[in-house]
Amino acid sequence: MSKAHADEAAFHLDNCKTLSETRKAAGMGGDLDELEPLPQGLSRVIPDNPNFHPVPRVGMREIGKADVAPEFRKLVAIETGEDEPE
Repeated sequence: MSKAHADEAAFHLDNCKTLSETRKAAGMGGDLDELEPLPQGLSRVIPDNPNFHPVPRVGMREIGKADVAPEFRKLVAIETGEDEPE
């Protein structure tokens, strides 16, 4: 790593530490999500949810499973707990 990158990393790390100390001193805690909590039922990490689905644009081809070459299917398989992947 060059000296410039090391200097930038040190600068930003120092700013992060200062921000964290300032938040704690102001009684805001250490969780940045506390600044703007998510509404009930929402998550930043979306699990499989049947209510969410893709909406294709006009003229777009139908959204389906990708046609993966047999030698690569194991790499992109989703394990379902059964013998065969989806």
